[in-house]
Amino acid sequence: ACTNMLIASILLRFKPNELQLLLFSPENTKFEHYKTLPHLFMPIISDACKIPEALFRVVLEIEKRYQILAQSGVGTWNEYNRRQFVSELISDKMPILIVIISELAELQKTERREDAENYIARIAQIGASVGVHIVAVTQQPSCQTITGKIKVNLPTRIVFRVNHRCDSYILLDQEGAEKLLGMGDML
Repeated sequence: ACTNMLIASILLRFKPNELQLLLFSPENTKFEHYKTLPHLFMPIISDACKIPEALFRVVLEIEKRYQILAQSGVGTWNEYNRRQFVSELISDKMPILIVIISELAELQKTERREDAENYIARIAQIGASVGVHIVAVTQQPSCQTITGKIKVNLPTRIVFRVNHRCDSYILLDQEGAEKLLGMGDML
């Protein structure tokens, strides 16, 4: 529900020329109602084996955006878009790109899980400056799913009620999420 609310909120905020989405859901039906959106960076991915290649494409997009910024003489995505807006070259505006992975645990089941983890880290490390962001969701808070590399590079977290104190430690490095009511409240 939280993921769908996030997507709905950003769709209300951004026009198709201002936003691109890359959606990954191992359940074919979870994002089914978004498949015709004009905002999609590429078709919705439901096969976990295909996500490392899609993440690699996002890394290439980030590198391309850095080259565009360097050529235009500005330092950030916001500066670039403001400059383009002022000069009324709206078509050259760089859209925000948001990658949403609805079940991070599915990546751990693929042969290229290490590649996927490296791409997620790279996107999180350098993507924000060029308008690229990543949201990774899991219902399985384990050390195998939330690895050190992912945890370090995704410092902002939303955590709903978990079953065990150890799950709260994995996600937040502290207890507390196991004490939530579970009625949409979060840390």
